[in-house]
Amino acid sequence: MDSLFRRQPQKASAAILDDEVPVTSQLVLDLNTQTNIECHPLYSLKDFVTLIESGQIDAASVDWELKGYEQGQLALRTLVKEQPDVARIVYTKHEYSELRARASRTDFFLLKPPDGSTQEYVALMRRGVRLGQARRITRRLGELSEGNLPDISVGEAFDEAVEFAIYQRARKVAFEQLRRSAKDGELIVLLRDRGWWREFSLASYCAMSGREKMGMLAGSVIVDPSELAKILRCDVATAGGLLGVGGSIGSVADRNVLESADRLLAALGYVLDLADHEMELMEYYWTMKRFWSTSMNPPPWDELGMKEYLLARGPAGITESVMWIRSH
Repeated sequence: MDSLFRRQPQKASAAILDDEVPVTSQLVLDLNTQTNIECHPLYSLKDFVTLIESGQIDAASVDWELKGYEQGQLALRTLVKEQPDVARIVYTKHEYSELRARASRTDFFLLKPPDGSTQEYVALMRRGVRLGQARRITRRLGELSEGNLPDISVGEAFDEAVEFAIYQRARKVAFEQLRRSAKDGELIVLLRDRGWWREFSLASYCAMSGREKMGMLAGSVIVDPSELAKILRCDVATAGGLLGVGGSIGSVADRNVLESADRLLAALGYVLDLADHEMELMEYYWTMKRFWSTSMNPPPWDELGMKEYLLARGPAGITESVMWIRSH
């Protein structure tokens, strides 16, 4: 589901309870090199319980037996009690335990392969951390009185289509709250950590080059380089270079284009100000029409919205817009 990402996701967190040190070491190595998951290897139920009670994780895998004793059921009960949103995986060589594991509310059951391959496990853990994150998001939506949410209480019901539905619903709720100045910080943090929400960092922005600033702000409202090319009246390759998605800035002959791009950056900065530095609101103000309909001196783009106005007027429209912004 990489197409859903608005930014780089935060590292997910997973616990691995298994007393076979070589197995656990290989799992941690493969997860560290192949995924964006921070692993917590644990070799006793006591250490596992301590971790679960002290810090949030997204997924956990447990072996059914530890040192010859059945511990899987206790581990699962602890997860259900202390962190019910966590995806629960039983990863064991004990085939007899499947029915008991499912009765203890494991989400997934996977037998250890005889050849020691970890491919299936890594894929399942990826799915597991996404499930855990999606559960926390849907739980928060429920706390915000959102109804008809996807039922992901059983892990097998969670797939990319369900995840996409949660993505759309959660972003819509967060956006509408922002638009009404009723920001829900917890939901936005959950979306941000999943990579489904962008936040503005003044410190990072100040450290950027002009081209990087253009790529970030223009990229928030202009997805297609051909659209930027129409606004700047330049070729698509140059527009792609400005957005940081390929192409090149061009030669000295493109000086007029670069000057227009600088002025467009100032206009986009104004849009960011209108959005109260909420990057996810930029597109809303970029396309909004008649925002100043009651003003005696509205901006030149008010009837069409800034996007359509600049597409129609090009560099002249950028200059007119910036002149209005600087005079107000």
